[in-house]
Amino acid sequence: MGFLALLFLCSKKNYLSMQELIKGDEAVYYYSPEDYDPLLDYVGIIAEEYYPPTPIDYESGYVFSKGIGIFADRYFKNNIDKSFEEKFLANKNVQKTIAAFGYDVDKFWYLLLFVYDFSCGMCVNGIVLNKSPKEHLKKLSNAIFENLETYDGNTNKVSFKSSTKIVLKINKKQKISIEDPITILHLAEICHIEVDKIKADSLLSQSITEINLKNEKIVGQPSINSVHIWYFTNMFLKFFDLMPPIKGRHKKGTVIYYDKHYLISKLIYIIGLSRNENFDNSLKTLKGYLKPFKDFNLDVANGIYY
Repeated sequence: MGFLALLFLCSKKNYLSMQELIKGDEAVYYYSPEDYDPLLDYVGIIAEEYYPPTPIDYESGYVFSKGIGIFADRYFKNNIDKSFEEKFLANKNVQKTIAAFGYDVDKFWYLLLFVYDFSCGMCVNGIVLNKSPKEHLKKLSNAIFENLETYDGNTNKVSFKSSTKIVLKINKKQKISIEDPITILHLAEICHIEVDKIKADSLLSQSITEINLKNEKIVGQPSINSVHIWYFTNMFLKFFDLMPPIKGRHKKGTVIYYDKHYLISKLIYIIGLSRNENFDNSLKTLKGYLKPFKDFNLDVANGIYY
């Protein structure tokens, strides 16, 4: 092979790969800040927020998020999807924006991998947890109380903000419908009183969730794509809150936009979370996706980070 051809291959290899993590002691699994590769600094910041140590972790000596260890282990076992690495490196405007924000591009790359992987655990392999009887009863009573408008104890008159009724269906044949306001309010009061009597170690405080496994991996319930985009975006916005970008100046003749949503929108398109090209060149598309999720709560457990 000629010198020029060899030089071309070397330069191409550098162009198509990020700085590699250094594999540490597998017994440690990066559970301590002193043990992980500095390239995982940004991963550690967001993992601490989304996968904080539990009291059991502290008792076991782990004072740092185990999420970083799970990520590193998955990375070294080639379980992390990084098929979009070439697209990430080819988009120089994105890399320039990351650098202009004051971030290290290599560390940001591993942050991107973690955020995508963690969000997949929530939105692709999310585990829908069954609620305990106590939680169901509490939810019922709270919903009734929150809808209560007026109550006169002397006349026993009750009015609700919105039309309210309780319906019980049995085998699609028998149906019991309760629309009487005082009956509904009294039922809520009974639930509230009885729920307070339920102790933490009671079976009524426990829930059983069936976990589906395939090839020793959890198969969760996937959310719609817009939910995944919303969750992915929120993770990055939280990182920007925890480690704010610096305010740079827009240099004449460069294509750098100092906008967090702009960068996230570009990343969404790069990783293939959406194939809509508007994510690559417009902020309106991402903001439009976020509007319906203002008060949304994704009530699932992570099927990858657990």
